[in-house]
Amino acid sequence: MGKTNIQKQKSGIMLHYFVVLALTVFGIILTKSESLTWPIIGISLSSVIAIWTYLKVYANKGLWKQAHTRKNLLSGLQQQQVDLAVSKAYQIFTMIILGTAIAAILIFRSRIAVGPIEVVFFLYFAHILPASILGWHGQDFTQND
Repeated sequence: MGKTNIQKQKSGIMLHYFVVLALTVFGIILTKSESLTWPIIGISLSSVIAIWTYLKVYANKGLWKQAHTRKNLLSGLQQQQVDLAVSKAYQIFTMIILGTAIAAILIFRSRIAVGPIEVVFFLYFAHILPASILGWHGQDFTQND
C-alpha cells in the first residue's frame, strides 16, 4: 500500500473515531437537554458519516473481517498481525478505561455516572480498535476476499 493510501486510511480511521465520539456526545446531550432539535440533527449527521467512514475504511478494506476472523482461517503472518493488533488494542483500551474512570472520580468526586450511551460507545470502541490498529499500520485485506 502506497504512502498516500496509508495516509488516507489513517485519516479515515481518525475521522471515524471523531464522528463516533461526536455521535456519543450528541447522544449524551440528547438525554440531558430540553431542546431536541440540535442533538437530533447532530446524531443524524454523525450517524450518516459514521456509517460512511465505517464502510469506506473498515468494510471495503477488509479490516473488520480480518480482525474478527477465526485464527484457523488465517495464514501465519495474518495470525501474527491480528494477535499484535488485539494485544495493542487491549493495552490501549485498558488505559483509556482506567484514565476515564480516574478522571470521572476526580471530576465528579467518587461518583462515576456511566449511562447506556457511554457503555455502547466503549463496547463499539473495543470491537473496532483491533481493526483500526491493522489499518493504521497499512494493512489492506481486500485481496483476500
